[in-house]
Amino acid sequence: PDDQLFMPTVYDDVAFGPLNLGLPPEEVDARVVAALTTVEALHLRSRPPHHLSGGEKRAVAIASVLSMSPDILVMDEPTTGLDPHARRRLIELLRSFHHTKIIASHDLDLVLDLCARTIIIHQG
Repeated sequence: PDDQLFMPTVYDDVAFGPLNLGLPPEEVDARVVAALTTVEALHLRSRPPHHLSGGEKRAVAIASVLSMSPDILVMDEPTTGLDPHARRRLIELLRSFHHTKIIASHDLDLVLDLCARTIIIHQG
């Protein structure tokens, strides 16, 4: 998430994608609030991203993707570096999504827990 979060505030980071899609300001605001609410991070909207914990950064990074209304969520090692509490929160959050999820991970338990279908690349 450190590479993904680069704006002065969490709100600005989550709004970046919808603004670049050319959406009107009212819709951008609605999407930002909805995405931050979904990941339980609305209270962070005025904070600088570099002051967030690892779990908070991960949640805000996911909110920035959700604000663009994707059909598919693509994640690479989503739980790496998270403490047990933040890991559980992220797993619960990902379980609640009805999006198609593509997850690259060495954590097979995580993938089997979150995904109805898995593909394992052996020696790949």
